[in-house]
Amino acid sequence: MGHGLGPPARMRIDRASAVLDLNGCLAETSYKALLPIIRRSASLFTGIAVTVDLSQAQHIEVSALDQLQLSTKSVRTPNGAAVVVSYTVPVRLLSCPVAGSYPVLAGRAS
Repeated sequence: MGHGLGPPARMRIDRASAVLDLNGCLAETSYKALLPIIRRSASLFTGIAVTVDLSQAQHIEVSALDQLQLSTKSVRTPNGAAVVVSYTVPVRLLSCPVAGSYPVLAGRAS
């Protein structure tokens, strides 16, 4: 696997929520690929909450997670309503087998 995200491992969607289970590496070079998926998920139902589940990610760059969170603060539905996007991240991260090791996200909440 390269240093990037694969397609969502699973998407669970109902009228109240959309959960995107992701794997692979969330890196500064790959986080932008999630934005259209998050926007599309948010547009399915009025008032839907979107959760990006990175608990099974192989690796997460802290800077990429920060950029993703900042980028999704402005996600809107087609009718202009703000969408709340939350994240599930592991407390301890493994080093990336492709790019080397990165710091642990201990104590970090989204």
